Amino acid sequence: MKKRMGMETSETYRGEIHRWAEWAFAKHEVMEEASGVYRCRAPGTLMHGFRVVLLPGATLVYGDIGELLLSRASGGAGVGWLAQAVRSRDYLLEKCSRRKEMFMPGDAAEYLEEHMESSGASGELLGLLEQLEGAHDDEEFDHRRWCGAFGASVQDGWEVISSFYDYVPEVHWCAEALAWFSDRLAQSDALQEPT
Repeated sequence: MKKRMGMETSETYRGEIHRWAEWAFAKHEVMEEASGVYRCRAPGTLMHGFRVVLLPGATLVYGDIGELLLSRASGGAGVGWLAQAVRSRDYLLEKCSRRKEMFMPGDAAEYLEEHMESSGASGELLGLLEQLEGAHDDEEFDHRRWCGAFGASVQDGWEVISSFYDYVPEVHWCAEALAWFSDRLAQSDALQEPT
């Protein structure tokens, strides 16, 4: 696993959630409850169970994994759109109605280390790097203040700050659920696109 100074990067964070989701959904089955409404869970348990509701212009996933509403401008049935959308996690998540994000100190440290290697380390940049150590566990660490100092200290820093953020786990769990659901629907002859 790729980590900087013991800090998780978006890449490792998403990979860990993906592995957990594969395990959590391994015995799940899809049951169509009504037109465009699907229940997904393992028989005999509600653990990690969820429902998917496909509507023209929206897709909703909710349950033990959290909740996520995806909105899109174009109407049409959701299964075809979803099958394409799950191929690109970033595209899918751009459709989130509520974008809850968290600061990823590992991504910030990785960028800062590469920047310092290519342009030289200054005391100010070393100080910023040191502040990231333990940031994940430090309740008093202010990522907004850190990003402000970073943006002011690094040429073009303001342009890369957004890459130091990723969606909260609930959002990724829901995206994994939608990818799993779309894959199962594609494999099933019994479940067809709602009209």
